[in-house]
Formats: sequence, C-alpha cells, structure tokens
Amino acid sequence: MRHLTSPSGPGSLPGLMSKGRRIFDDGASDISSTPSSMMDYTGPRLYKQPATKSNRGIMLNAVEYCVFPGVVNREAKKRVLEEINRSESKHFLILFRDAGCQFRALYSYCPDREEVFKLYGTGPKQVNDRMFDKFFK
Repeated sequence: MRHLTSPSGPGSLPGLMSKGRRIFDDGASDISSTPSSMMDYTGPRLYKQPATKSNRGIMLNAVEYCVFPGVVNREAKKRVLEEINRSESKHFLILFRDAGCQFRALYSYCPDREEVFKLYGTGPKQVNDRMFDKFFK
C-alpha cells in the first residue's frame, strides 16, 4: 500500500521538508529569539496607541444600528445622533427602560468628577452608581 501525502501536510511547501528531512526555520519562531531582535524592526508602525479614550464611536454605531432600528425610529435616532455630535463629552451612557432595552435617555459621563448628566430623553437629570442595574459594552 502506497502512502499519499496530504496536500497541506509536511513536505507540501517547497523547501520545507525534502529527502534529507530538513526542518524549516524562519528564525522568528525559535525560542532563542531575543527581545533585542524585535527592536531592530524599522517598518511601519502597525499599532498606534489611542490619544484619549472615548466611547463616542461605539455609541454612534449603537444608536445608528442597534438602539433605533428601522424607519419608524428615524426621528428619535436623528435627535440622539445630533446630541452626541453637539456634545463635547467623550463618554456617553444610554438608559434603557427594561430588559427589552427600550431607549429612555442619553447621558454624558464626566470621569474626572464621576458625574452623569442627561443630554436627551426621559429619565432622571443626574444619575449615580447606585441607580445602575446592568452595564452593556
């Protein structure tokens, strides 16, 4: 019986393994790689640390596609998006009525003073941590 090699198995890549059973070594996956060799990289920087933390983008996406789906909610969605764009805050919270996640209000969060103030909707003007039941990310 003749054994056929898998097209994706050992020896399928040129130069990986041959008659002499050479093992491919790229030099980067070896345990002997030192941290100093990582510092020699001069290519483009692929990751950039965010300048300031903000949930503005996440909130804009949530309001646009999740909180107010469909044409029926067009006016409410438009108003909430305007409030987010008008605000200078970097952190926002949305108050939902119950487990059905029906929108009640949009809030601005100031992390320096740990205060939450209402921007739009029906709900308390100011919120404290004892009033929260759940957080969604």
